[in-house]
Amino acid sequence: MAIDQSNRFSRLSLGVYAGVAFMGVTTGVIMYLQRPAVTPPNDPANNAIALHLILAIGATITAVVIQMYRTRHRQSNIWLAPFKQRAVRRVLATLRPRRASVAAIVRIPLMIVLLLLLLWEPYRGAAQPFAALSPATTVNAWGGPSYLGATFAHLLDGVVVFYVAAFLLHLVLVRQISRVSRLG
Repeated sequence: MAIDQSNRFSRLSLGVYAGVAFMGVTTGVIMYLQRPAVTPPNDPANNAIALHLILAIGATITAVVIQMYRTRHRQSNIWLAPFKQRAVRRVLATLRPRRASVAAIVRIPLMIVLLLLLLWEPYRGAAQPFAALSPATTVNAWGGPSYLGATFAHLLDGVVVFYVAAFLLHLVLVRQISRVSRLG
């Protein structure tokens, strides 16, 4: 009897996310080093602080409700799912459909767009803390003009977009995995 290892972390996923985050840090440092000498004036209409407070409250309530439901029903930790071997296997199974169909063909471009979002968010999130060291970057940013406000707003947006994209990807990917892949 084979042991189900699909609940383990995927070295491939973790390596890709680490690489993307490293590229984000590098980009953030470069953005900081190339900061303009003059900081533009603050326009309070650009900060979106109220929107982000509402988003933070909504995201927190949603996460707590989902976690309580999953804990009560003894389900696995959904927040770690994008980093698991099963996720990589489902992506690979979607790329190699068992039979040609319109659904199989439509899944692939949708999957690619969602995967790009899943990669963009760690990249952007890793760049933000370094790029935001420049007041010119945060003065009119969402959550700005402060470093902490702008960084919090961007990271909050990133986490929300990441998990919405992960949920949509879950809906797009094939559910049954026909064969075990050594990747992941």
